[in-house]
Amino acid sequence: MNNLPSLPDTSIFSLIAQAIDKGVSVDTMERLLVMQERIQDRYAKEQFNKALASFQAKCPIIKKTKKGATGYYAPLESIIEQTKDLMQECGLSFQFKQRIEGEYMHQICIVRHIDGHQEEIPYTSRFMPTNKATTQVQA
Repeated sequence: MNNLPSLPDTSIFSLIAQAIDKGVSVDTMERLLVMQERIQDRYAKEQFNKALASFQAKCPIIKKTKKGATGYYAPLESIIEQTKDLMQECGLSFQFKQRIEGEYMHQICIVRHIDGHQEEIPYTSRFMPTNKATTQVQA
C-alpha cells in the first residue's frame, strides 16, 4: 500500500499556519478549516474514482464456483477470494449492512477508499412468500 498517493501539500495548510501566527479571528480560522475539508474531500473522491477505475480495468472475470437451482453462480466468499488482493492494491475495501423489515431485506454495500471517500449502494429485495430464507433475487 505504500505506492498509494498521499494528500498533496496544498497551500491551505500554510495559510492556516500563517493565520495562527497572525492571530486571526476564530471565524476566519473556521472558514479556513472548512476550505481545507472541502479540498480533502475533493481529493479523496478523485482518488476513489481513480482506484475504482483501476480496479474495474484489472478485475478478472469472476469464476462461478457453485451450482444452484438455475445454473452456476459465484458465492460472496468466492468473489472476495478472487478480488481481495486487487482491492487491497487499489486501496479499496467494502462492508455490508442489512436490516429486515417485515418481508423486505434492505442491504447497503459500502465501498471505501483508503483516502477516506466512500460510496453506498443500497438494495432492497423481498423474501419469497413460501420460503423466508430465499429472496426474490436468489429465487
